[in-house]
Amino acid sequence: MIKLNFNNSLLERTICDVLFSKNLLFTKDENEKYFTLIKISEDVSTLSIKMNNENINLKKPMNFDLFFQGLHQLLLKYKIDLNDIIFFPFQQKLIFKNKKLFLNDIHNKLFCYLYLYKDEGIDKFFIYKKIWPQDKEIFINKLDSHLSNVKNEIKTNLSYNFDYSSKKKLIKLIIN
Repeated sequence: MIKLNFNNSLLERTICDVLFSKNLLFTKDENEKYFTLIKISEDVSTLSIKMNNENINLKKPMNFDLFFQGLHQLLLKYKIDLNDIIFFPFQQKLIFKNKKLFLNDIHNKLFCYLYLYKDEGIDKFFIYKKIWPQDKEIFINKLDSHLSNVKNEIKTNLSYNFDYSSKKKLIKLIIN
């Protein structure tokens, strides 16, 4: 999840409509956890995209492709160090001892949410609705199967013991 901040409401509506239509990992929800904040601001001649200590300035006028290329450049650099494993959520990649694993979309979203809610855990119904928003019925065994699959995939391909606990309706990432 990436939190977006804008200095212009028209710019916010336009960009957010496109990002959310693509079902990307962005949020406007004030209560939802996120990896980092991206500030998007504009003045008369430039559009600025800022994330952490990185900044990209784009000259106006521009097309959306140029904007999304700049945003994409920033996101590809974003990484999280989890003890010995490095997680690149926007590349859908895990690295452990020079071994790489590319996660599919569902497994990447699972890993993202588990990481974001690692301290308190995450409700199974919440994560299910985030990953499969079109499902009319909720089948928790579908979520449990994917959790088991990603755990086994990480163990098989990286020789890393990824673990989580699942108690009642709460899933929690276990980081040693």
